Amino acid sequence: MKAFTVGSCKNKCGGVAQDCSCRNDCILQGNCCSDYSECEALFKSNQNKGKDCASKIPNCELCDYSFFNKISCKQCNQNSFLRNGECVNSCFPSDFQMETNKICIKNQDCRVDNCAECVDGNPAVCKHCHNGFYMFNNQCLSVCPNKYRADRISWVCLEAPVFAWYWIFPSRSTCFNNCGKGMNNREMDCSCAEDCFRLGNCCQDIEDHCVNYVFWR
Repeated sequence: MKAFTVGSCKNKCGGVAQDCSCRNDCILQGNCCSDYSECEALFKSNQNKGKDCASKIPNCELCDYSFFNKISCKQCNQNSFLRNGECVNSCFPSDFQMETNKICIKNQDCRVDNCAECVDGNPAVCKHCHNGFYMFNNQCLSVCPNKYRADRISWVCLEAPVFAWYWIFPSRSTCFNNCGKGMNNREMDCSCAEDCFRLGNCCQDIEDHCVNYVFWR
């Protein structure tokens, strides 16, 4: 499966994202998005609860039943946008619109570039970055600073001795005889270059084959 994906399954379960798949067969095909586990949980939850999601929330395909006595939508039909747990025909003028995933995000003035969600305050603080960016000191970075390692589960930059999972699904490529090589060809789905720890796209066996790398520096 793809170890390094930028695409997200949010509001895309059963379909295809930017560079990966959110379809049910993606595990067999080896091309799941890194957050596909959220789709698995949604599919299971909605199957157990029956097919009454659309009757509770108009134009909703997959509901979130995890909150007691409160149901919100996690995926709308293809003609609607997902906004704060509901399905709307279009985003508000003040919203940030994720066109690829058809999601409306409330545009709060947290003054942080590439921030997807803020916590109200004075000033507001960034809570989550846009997909593909890592949180670091209230910034959203595409590459973590020196001495930090990109974590593709929490999407934050971690420092030693905290361990960072830089892959989620097993990568198909190997670092055997590939140390120093990045994602330079279509055959590699992950990187064996030393900077991959800051980028968050290392192959899963890099620590076995590239033992000369100093990861925390």
